[in-house]
Amino acid sequence: MALAHITGGQYVPMVNANLLAQMIIAGVREEISLDRLMNSSRKDIVQVIQKATSDGVDDQETAKRLQQVFISKKVQVNRMKNEAGVPSKDAEECYTKCLDMADIQSKYKKTEPTSNTNVAAMDYGLQEEESVTIEQAKRILQKAKYWEIPSSRKGHEREKQSFTTSDRTRKSGQTQSEHRTPCRYGSECRDHSDYHRAKYYHADSDKKQELQTHQRTP
Repeated sequence: MALAHITGGQYVPMVNANLLAQMIIAGVREEISLDRLMNSSRKDIVQVIQKATSDGVDDQETAKRLQQVFISKKVQVNRMKNEAGVPSKDAEECYTKCLDMADIQSKYKKTEPTSNTNVAAMDYGLQEEESVTIEQAKRILQKAKYWEIPSSRKGHEREKQSFTTSDRTRKSGQTQSEHRTPCRYGSECRDHSDYHRAKYYHADSDKKQELQTHQRTP
């Protein structure tokens, strides 16, 4: 599940081995339609990400904005039925960022699974020409993180102004880290993508990097 989230794919639990062929075909057709959407709507996706970064919102809100853009333009894609494969927000974050199995176990308590899903009635059929769901928008956003997205002009000016302010007030101990949201995993965070590091502050590792930068500054 963590690998699926990081790469922008989807987790598909196999509930019936006889449906393997159906799952593969439907899954591939959905991915093809999403890839085509990303290619044709690259400009819109970049603009949403730039605006979200400028506003300082999280991935959940960014995905909602992206979904609304697609809905407003009446964009339609293929979608595979995957009722059992949608993780909760907490599970999605934990599977992606927990350090090891012990870390995962510490955050979850053992409970008897309850589900209203009728496994016998489940299938992986393809739903064609459907509106983009929030889960699909999340996957598109995750894939887009690997693009080289230039900062918006407004964002560039804000960064420049922030740097100037930081340089002037360095003696008082004010740094750019104050303008970022602290990462809940701190120095133990393993997400080293430029997107994540630019958005979230990691106390120990960022302070060490700032100290090294100051030592090199004449």
